[in-house]
Amino acid sequence: MRNVGAYHVGVVGLSNITTEMSESDPISVLNLPMPNSHIAGYTSIPGVRLAAVCDLKEDLRHRFLQQWNDRLPEVRVYRNHIEMLREESLSIVSVATADHQHAQVVIDVAQAGVRGIICEKPLATTLEECNAMLNACDRAGALLSVYHKYRFRPAFHTAAAAIAASRIGDVHRIVGHLGGERAMLFRNGTHLIDGICFFARSEPEWVIGVLDLDEEDVTTYQGDGGLSTSGDPGALGLIHFANGIRAVVNCSKHQQQSYRIELIGESGRIVIENDRRGRTAGAGAGVRLFAGEGVSQELIAYPQQRTGIAACIAELAAALEGRAKLTSPGVEARKSVRIIIGFLESQRRGHTKIGL
Repeated sequence: MRNVGAYHVGVVGLSNITTEMSESDPISVLNLPMPNSHIAGYTSIPGVRLAAVCDLKEDLRHRFLQQWNDRLPEVRVYRNHIEMLREESLSIVSVATADHQHAQVVIDVAQAGVRGIICEKPLATTLEECNAMLNACDRAGALLSVYHKYRFRPAFHTAAAAIAASRIGDVHRIVGHLGGERAMLFRNGTHLIDGICFFARSEPEWVIGVLDLDEEDVTTYQGDGGLSTSGDPGALGLIHFANGIRAVVNCSKHQQQSYRIELIGESGRIVIENDRRGRTAGAGAGVRLFAGEGVSQELIAYPQQRTGIAACIAELAAALEGRAKLTSPGVEARKSVRIIIGFLESQRRGHTKIGL
């Protein structure tokens, strides 16, 4: 094996989510650009160097070389993660394969001795796979961070700080909306449900789910990893958390494109909402506090040096040194999968309450 040193990185999967070169508008609090992809994120973090990438598809390997060879000429390209892990000594690996193909790759990466893993959302598409991934990482001593992107953006932390300061009293209800043709439970609904879990700060205990009318026969994940919208349904769901918070999930392809979370407290409410470009939930603008009838104010954005995937990468590197805790660990990401699977099971059983 080549000894490439500490904080050398490998990437599994070369779709746009890992290879995009362009950066978003400068939406971080410090007006810094936010990398759109894993590879762009790694290039933005001092002391972290991309060493190797891989993909089963030749056309994607070729596209990576066309896009990045001028900037990253020393990066080695492999046909699959087994070859890459055999030849490279890596500290961090990003796993960005299709949604239903994360599990075995994460397990192989952990067993190869990689200390830090970033897995794209959802963690997996079955609970058995989630548990196998978490067990493999625990046994190997690997840290597993799941890239639920909103946890790494100012809006969530702006709202959380306002709740901690008792700006709206105790939260008892959370209502989430996700609309648009990509509003599929596993693919993008996981962002909405994970956001609800982020603010609930408790274990989900039971759910009730009702799938969209044209997808009521879906009882397990039947998607193709996110390429098409079929086999990954929308739903209306209710979640009860152990601390008494109850949440409503409205996730449907048959409504206007949107992402919105409403946090309802005893004396007010906070609304986090995207505009059409997705800027608001990234920047912290679009986080509004309603403290009385007709009275609202935009909250000041929580300060973050980095946002998005760059923040996720920097945090994992710090966690490997014992200087940080993971914002989105695998055990948190499993909650979203448990809830989604619960929605499917509730539908199958005639919309009954499903214990988690």
